[in-house]
Amino acid sequence: MKILKSFVLIFMMAGLLAVSYFIYQYYQNPCHLPVKFAVEQVDSRFKIGKDEVLKIAQTAANEWNKQSSRDLLEYDQNAGLKIDMVYDQRQTNIDELNANVSQLNNTGETIEGLKSKLDILIAQYENDLNKYNLEVNYYNSQGGAPPEQFNQLQKEKQDLDSRRQMINRSASLLNVQIDERNTNLQNFKAKLDENKNKIITQGLYIPDKNVIDVFTYGNNTELKFVLMHELGHAIGLDHDQNATSLMYTMIQQQDINNLKLTSEDLLLLKQTCHLR
Repeated sequence: MKILKSFVLIFMMAGLLAVSYFIYQYYQNPCHLPVKFAVEQVDSRFKIGKDEVLKIAQTAANEWNKQSSRDLLEYDQNAGLKIDMVYDQRQTNIDELNANVSQLNNTGETIEGLKSKLDILIAQYENDLNKYNLEVNYYNSQGGAPPEQFNQLQKEKQDLDSRRQMINRSASLLNVQIDERNTNLQNFKAKLDENKNKIITQGLYIPDKNVIDVFTYGNNTELKFVLMHELGHAIGLDHDQNATSLMYTMIQQQDINNLKLTSEDLLLLKQTCHLR
């Protein structure tokens, strides 16, 4: 019986030592084991499916793995860390602004159509005006036009004057429409950028719940940026102070179309994961 108790005690001590060693290793190096993640929920109101989100998340994770030369992040459908696409007022605002921009772009196509028609009218007017001037010059060189031809030229002149006035009015109205459209388009795009450039609540890593919530989706490139940022938090990285850095608090000066880790990002990664 004493032998059995001793064996149980030794087994428990060995277990405690193993747990203690794991905790020690984790705090010495939180990147000791890969953080496993999965995509759980994608609200159907987003214009992207779950498979596409997973593909982008894996690409984002691979960027961290490549930069560290370690398996920091790993996909596992049963992983504890879940990625959710949560649709709320933030995305509603962006969708409404995008709809306004799209409507203005369609208006732009209509304006371009009107401009093309006006260009045709102008070309026809200039052609007829040239013909009229040639006729006038001819009859002037002959000492004047016969009465019948003179009356015809007068009618042509009145018609040309009327067309010129109509073209000028149309051009003025078209210019007003173009100016209004351009102003509205700039305003809507500025509001859209303002929504996107707020503190990175486009995504949020919540350690207590072991979840990454993504609140906005504009395009795949932007989603990759947000996921890389939040996965960076998931492996233990904090924010840095370089406005061009991936781990900066806001989407601001980063080139998300050609995303590269800055020296500050790399320093955070090295310090957190004890990389050489």
